[in-house]
Order: sequence, then structure tokens, then C-alpha cells
Amino acid sequence: MKERRAMRRRHLMFHLRVFDATSGQPLGNLVDITPGGLMITGEQGLAPGERRRLRMHLPIEIFDKAELAFAATVAWSSDEVSPGLYDTGFRDLEMPDEDRSRLGALIDEYDLRDAG
Repeated sequence: MKERRAMRRRHLMFHLRVFDATSGQPLGNLVDITPGGLMITGEQGLAPGERRRLRMHLPIEIFDKAELAFAATVAWSSDEVSPGLYDTGFRDLEMPDEDRSRLGALIDEYDLRDAG
């Protein structure tokens, strides 16, 4: 089956925590990322189409900012291979250009490999 993805996917080699920016509750760990979307694995599934405000902690020893805060739309959510966990994909990341540059630097800094 050929993948119909416009941007190449990047798999995260380490885990960054992602939180709901409104409640402060952890949503999961970042495990996959592109400039246009991301995937987390967490203990709860989220409703597709829902717009969420997210916060993602950054390694402060590398970045000049401790976290990224942005809005994103839940594209899909499904059971993960491990029992009790869910994979959730987000699209339409809304963030300032400065933070989008940090996101690109995050991908580059950790030399995230192409999947596929």
C-alpha cells in the first residue's frame, strides 16, 4: 500500500512530553513528527476533528525556550499495540514562525530519520 503523505514522516528517537495547554494534563509522548503534524502515544484517545491547545517541553540545554505552545487538530486516534495506550495524530499545527523554526531545528538536531 503506497502512503499518500505530502511530507516525509520523521520518527522521534527520544520522547518529549506533550500536555494539554489549558488543563496542564499530560496527553502523551511525542513519537512521530513532520513540519505539518505530529503523533503522540498516551493513555487516552482523543476525538478526531477536535482543536486542542498543546504544550511540548523542549530540552533546555539545546533550545533557548523551555517549551512550544501551539494549537493543533486531532486527525485520528486509535488503540496502540500496547494495551491501554492510544496513538493520536495531529495536523494543522498553528504556531508563530519563530516556533515553527524551533520545530524544524528539533527535527534537524536529533537527526530524525525518514520513515519509509
